[in-house]
Amino acid sequence: MGEYVFKEINHETINKISNLLQKKYLDDILIEGTDDFYIENKDNTIIYFSYTGFALILRYYCRKDTQINNILEEYYTEMRTTSGDIKNEHPDELYDKL
Repeated sequence: MGEYVFKEINHETINKISNLLQKKYLDDILIEGTDDFYIENKDNTIIYFSYTGFALILRYYCRKDTQINNILEEYYTEMRTTSGDIKNEHPDELYDKL
């Protein structure tokens, strides 16, 4: 799991990185001119590519590590439970918590 942020990068380099990732993880299926895409491949790897106009952000996550998967699942389960509890509260009570 990690993230790369390229703050000073030109469009030619962005396109090269985009094409490289797509060729490697999408079996040569290219999506031209896309500044934002998500790849989930058969190797349980997830890659998020985003060019914001200010920086290129590459985030990646490999689901092969079961310990990290368990920690993340516990976190998301807790967040879903917490979100569900908040939605059921009276609006005035929710407002007071903000």
